[in-house]
Amino acid sequence: MRVLAGVIQFLLRSLGIKSLNKQFLFSYLLITALVAAILWQLFSTCNSNATVINVAAAQRMLSQKMAKEAMLIGLGSSDIKRLEESIRQFESSHQALLNGDASRNITAATDAAVIRQLKLVEQLWPNYKTNLLAFAKNSNNSAAQEIIATQSLEILKEMNAGVSLMEAISNKESRNQTIFAIVATLAIFLLITLGRIFGTN
Repeated sequence: MRVLAGVIQFLLRSLGIKSLNKQFLFSYLLITALVAAILWQLFSTCNSNATVINVAAAQRMLSQKMAKEAMLIGLGSSDIKRLEESIRQFESSHQALLNGDASRNITAATDAAVIRQLKLVEQLWPNYKTNLLAFAKNSNNSAAQEIIATQSLEILKEMNAGVSLMEAISNKESRNQTIFAIVATLAIFLLITLGRIFGTN
């Protein structure tokens, strides 16, 4: 015990922390920093990740909702303004997923695979949007109707792949955060134990 206490004393003095008061203050600051780091790890990204995944998942629903709205417009059972609003929502959400949106607590995509998947959806989108509006304005355009049916499923498939990638990344980050929290907690217990050994000797 005394040997360990001596080693701790030597290490602290070599760092310029010589008085007993400063040595205990240093250990308390280390413990506080570790607790703060644990809390930051647990809360800094979890809310953002959840929001991003929710928005991305909603894009899948929107891709099908727009097709339904275009068909209803063709049957005279809906208003084109609803379709236009869904289009604006899809486009703004897609840009938020790619580039981030602080007002919605959405961070920009940084993973290369996720970015590629979102870019693929972005490439498919203009043609799908054109056909949606074309059919909404002319329900006799049977070619547009068939294309919409195909493209809506294609965008759904690619957007679903993007959501799966985001979920995998989020799960990996959660595992890393858990490991960090465990290691930091063990470090806190070690500091408390060493502090007691040092203090009693």
